[in-house]
Amino acid sequence: MQAKIFDRTIVKETLMTNKVILEDDEIMAREPDLVRLRQAYALLQTDSSHAIEELQKMASAGSVMSALYLSECFGKEPYIDLKKAEKWLKMAYGQGSARGLFCLAAHYVKIENYAEAEKIYLDGVEKNDGPSIYYLAKLYLKTNRYSIASPEVNNLFERAAALGQAKAMRDVWLLYIKGAFGIWNIPKGVFLLISYIFRVFRGAVGQRSDVYGPSDRRLW
Repeated sequence: MQAKIFDRTIVKETLMTNKVILEDDEIMAREPDLVRLRQAYALLQTDSSHAIEELQKMASAGSVMSALYLSECFGKEPYIDLKKAEKWLKMAYGQGSARGLFCLAAHYVKIENYAEAEKIYLDGVEKNDGPSIYYLAKLYLKTNRYSIASPEVNNLFERAAALGQAKAMRDVWLLYIKGAFGIWNIPKGVFLLISYIFRVFRGAVGQRSDVYGPSDRRLW
């Protein structure tokens, strides 16, 4: 498969109709029929065909979580169908789902449609979304759009790190310590490493605001 690369004159279009990014709990709170949704989700374990049929009905009627569940079903065996997975991810993304945005961009990276992946990540960047900022930098490195020492990548990494994105925080101090941004910046890397360790320690001794929960998107 030939990778679709970036168009340097990319027009900033977006499928997302919401101006904000919604977390899973916010999406769940907007569900029109939570009982039916939970029943269908539970049914995936015992009667997946019936569950998928039910989820499709709900997603077609506007259930965003149903669309996300369907994208998971169609993204793996035995029901793998990447076209259907993309369809439901687009629907979730269009309704402002943070998970929908992230997974749709990751889907495009997987099939090497880098131009579409960039477009989705850029939308997240405009909304100050940490995972989008970090993975846009990773995308630029993967496709050789920019070098590791470029200000474009550096700025994205530092911005994601400032938002608490764990992988970005790790990458930033590692890059500085290794001299990727010049040997004169190595002391900055040491400072960032100490700050990172201190942050983790603060969480360990009970300052909960510094602790990442298991579903925290800052761990993506």
